[in-house]
Amino acid sequence: MMLKKIIYFFLIAVFLILGCDSGKNSKLRVSKNKIDPKKPLAWGSKQEIIVMSDEDEWKITEDILKRSLEKIVVTTEEESVFQLRKVSFDGMEQFYKHRNIIFLSILDSQSDISDFVRKHLAANSFKSAQERKGGMFTAENVWANDQQVVFLIGSDLERLKQLADFYKDRLFKTFRKRWDERISANIYSRGIIPYSAFSRYPWTVQIPKHYREFRRNDENNFISYIARLKDNPDRIIGIYWEKAETKPDMIQWMLDTRDRIGYEFYEGDIYDRKKTEMTKIKLNDQINAIKMYGHWGNLELFVGGAFRGYGFWNEEQKICYFIDNYVYFPEGYKLAGLEELELIAKTFQPKKINKKQSLKQEN
Repeated sequence: MMLKKIIYFFLIAVFLILGCDSGKNSKLRVSKNKIDPKKPLAWGSKQEIIVMSDEDEWKITEDILKRSLEKIVVTTEEESVFQLRKVSFDGMEQFYKHRNIIFLSILDSQSDISDFVRKHLAANSFKSAQERKGGMFTAENVWANDQQVVFLIGSDLERLKQLADFYKDRLFKTFRKRWDERISANIYSRGIIPYSAFSRYPWTVQIPKHYREFRRNDENNFISYIARLKDNPDRIIGIYWEKAETKPDMIQWMLDTRDRIGYEFYEGDIYDRKKTEMTKIKLNDQINAIKMYGHWGNLELFVGGAFRGYGFWNEEQKICYFIDNYVYFPEGYKLAGLEELELIAKTFQPKKINKKQSLKQEN
């Protein structure tokens, strides 16, 4: 009991400024800082989420939270985006500085967790939860630097279950966004390859400085970069482009182009078209592209891995682009590496055509 009281007093000041509710008219105070260097650095895997909960709250929301946060992505095996780890309030002292934490609580319960949250929520946050019989509240850097905390509160167990289901997509987006922010902060901490390196090309992209040129064939409009780090997957991003006066069938063009890239530039790499999937994606928040993903392999070298490709046609330039990302890491997980490469791909930008110069050349 003494330990719990110490925790209460130690954390009370922080909880007075908690709050971020999903309502558009919410007046809850929210910390917008992604980094707080005055606090110790949060610890733990970027993909692990601690769920601070009593047994009943966990039991009624477990399936919903796992379906939401432990989404399966197939690389060369099934990998979950996040992994949940349920912890009781007795583990608070050990886990309160973890990177990712979810609190599950009941408004009027007398349990340690609910009592803790109820006593230390800001007054307007608690009032909002009472009026709406619960809610989802988020906070950043509560006890540590680079920390994401979510509070999911219900008036009773059934209401908590309803809210877990209602907020499941927002909950996933909250932690997914923070994961991407952490990856970006890490890979760009040492800067980027200067844009002058792409002066000869009709495009630019923000390649992290620790990536090195891997394969280059200017005659056939292809260049790739690689990042290698011990105990991490090899990460390769390649860019291919070709002139096209009219927009081709992009799906067929991407399938054929991925064949060509593997054969001509990567020593005969192949992929299984039947196991390749397609979806729509935005690059640089403005380019409508098609994303393809699947497995690659090389029968001669006996190696393989996972890949993601992104294709689109730029009407102004009359150019088709294919951004080819793949990882190689036989002994470990590949999802984080693919996510890193996708964040880089999303910075891709075709250059604007200088119309005056274009007219001058035509004349």
